Amino acid sequence: MFNPPLFNQTVASITVRATLGRRRAVLFAIPAVILIALTLILRASHPAAQVWPDNVLGDFGFSILLPLTALVIGTGVLGAEIDDGSVVHLLATPVRRTDVIFTKFAVSTALTALFAAVPELIAGLLAPHATKLAFALFVGALVGSAVYSAVFVLASA
Repeated sequence: MFNPPLFNQTVASITVRATLGRRRAVLFAIPAVILIALTLILRASHPAAQVWPDNVLGDFGFSILLPLTALVIGTGVLGAEIDDGSVVHLLATPVRRTDVIFTKFAVSTALTALFAAVPELIAGLLAPHATKLAFALFVGALVGSAVYSAVFVLASA
């Protein structure tokens, strides 16, 4: 018997539309904008200091921004459909539940990487003397996006 792939394009498009709709994308972008703005402000006020990039990018970006964004997005990929009522349609279709959960996980991981890992990289490249740190935190944030998304999608399912 042929088993189709776990990723369902229709479920993914519905999930992205529901997750990014109703001003939710603004909520996801606020912490990222704060990180980049804080980096620019500190770069302007302390251009030669080498201490603050580690603290801002590591403590705020990696330890606060990434889990917070993953929490909001990971729980929102299922919660958004419950809010707008499309979950009833989704459950009535002949789509395997594993396909739905895997697709929601993939969308959550991609959106978390977009709203947490990419701003981490941008802020790191803007910080003085932090290019290696920026790339290291970016790779860590990509991995963290997948791990946190798995935990939060599982918790919301």
